[in-house]
Amino acid sequence: MKDTKNPRFFYDSSTFEFLSPLTESLESIVKELNELTSINAGNSWLETFPSYVHSDQPKAWDVFTFKFFGMNHIQNQSLCPITSNLINSIPELISCDFSRMKPHTTISPHKGYSRMILRGHLPLIVPPGNNCAIQVGTDIEYHQTGKMLIFDDSYEHSAWNHSAADRIVLMFDIANPLWGYTPDEICSYKIEHIEDPFLLKIATKTEWAEAYKKGLLPLNS
Repeated sequence: MKDTKNPRFFYDSSTFEFLSPLTESLESIVKELNELTSINAGNSWLETFPSYVHSDQPKAWDVFTFKFFGMNHIQNQSLCPITSNLINSIPELISCDFSRMKPHTTISPHKGYSRMILRGHLPLIVPPGNNCAIQVGTDIEYHQTGKMLIFDDSYEHSAWNHSAADRIVLMFDIANPLWGYTPDEICSYKIEHIEDPFLLKIATKTEWAEAYKKGLLPLNS
């Protein structure tokens, strides 16, 4: 359970050895990301939680989804086969996306889906200078290319990109070891209790349940 007197906002990524293939493959992931952004794949990037975003840019925070609570995005995976194969080789990954924040953008304080989950950022493209960061609770960490961050996003957190260029991270979810649930248990629970208005705009509860049985996101079904 959480220690409310001494909360733990960030975790040492080296303790999660199963994540090491991600950092070891950084160069390959970035190469594929650059290839993706060089083509006109704008429709494959989904604007996410716009109510949290403060920016003068359109679609200032968007994601290119590979996997969401155990459901695969087949079209997106086909565009990035190397990254997708790597993600699919790590069964501990619950969800995974490229997450892009455009210049001069702030994401206001909010909380994640569940205490059962820890969120990770592997910074892939970070503009120079200490202009991109995330704050969880009272702690702030600056994004640096290749420096993995693991944090408990069930605590209130915010992020910003004060630079003049895009910041892109590989964003992923893993099980919080404090709770002892398996990835399958977490995915099943999330789909059974889906209530987020943003997600319910994508599909109904019944459609999410059917998609989960198939292992495919509703837009693939």
